[in-house]
Amino acid sequence: MANKIYFTMFLCLCCFFNANAQVWPKYYGLPNSKERAKDIIEAYDKGYLILGSYPQFSWLIKTDINGNVLWEKIIDNYPREAATAQAIEVTADGGILLCGMALSGFSNKNCPFVMKLNACGEKEWCKIFEGSPNAFPVANDIKETESGDIVLLVNHFGSIPQETIHLFKLDAEGEVIWKKAYATTYNHIGSGIKQGSRLIITAQNEYLVSGYGYWKHPWNPGGPVYIRLLYIMVESNGYEKWVLP
Repeated sequence: MANKIYFTMFLCLCCFFNANAQVWPKYYGLPNSKERAKDIIEAYDKGYLILGSYPQFSWLIKTDINGNVLWEKIIDNYPREAATAQAIEVTADGGILLCGMALSGFSNKNCPFVMKLNACGEKEWCKIFEGSPNAFPVANDIKETESGDIVLLVNHFGSIPQETIHLFKLDAEGEVIWKKAYATTYNHIGSGIKQGSRLIITAQNEYLVSGYGYWKHPWNPGGPVYIRLLYIMVESNGYEKWVLP
């Protein structure tokens, strides 16, 4: 009797996993094109949002749980050149945030941008951040806080090599609350150019940035400067808590 019970449980588990965890290969994009996948995130219906780019523009695909395309949108910066998107985030209201680099119609320069879409991929608003002295500043990652604010990881917005990693804190409409530079050469002697790769919000509502940068080895102070892994912890009010190369 016990063996029959265990066998029945095994069959039920097999049916459960087969129904809820299908494995499938899917291919997206145009044939014979140079395209790249930039980011992927689970959507409200357990489907997926897939962010990618061609040389001319970026695109966003919404799939169901089995990877079948429900809709596809071109991410542009009309009437200027196409925006180059880097990362996406699902918001608490069911919308979609994405960020990257776009050509500004005011300065005719590349600038970091953030865009808000609704659940159907229709644009609600877009913000482009002017003021960088550099040619290619870019927003590389984006997160929504519990309160509905937005945190943006931006690279090469400030002077190089002094201030190459920034966080922008925005309200729900994309207006700047504060923006600050981290791991600067002013505060961290022996370091050079740095790049932030990813951003997460911790359980304590602090902001953890991972990346890399040029940094001297402390055991070889007169030696060359190497590329090293880099982690930055930032308090919720924007103050740098610690930097670990």
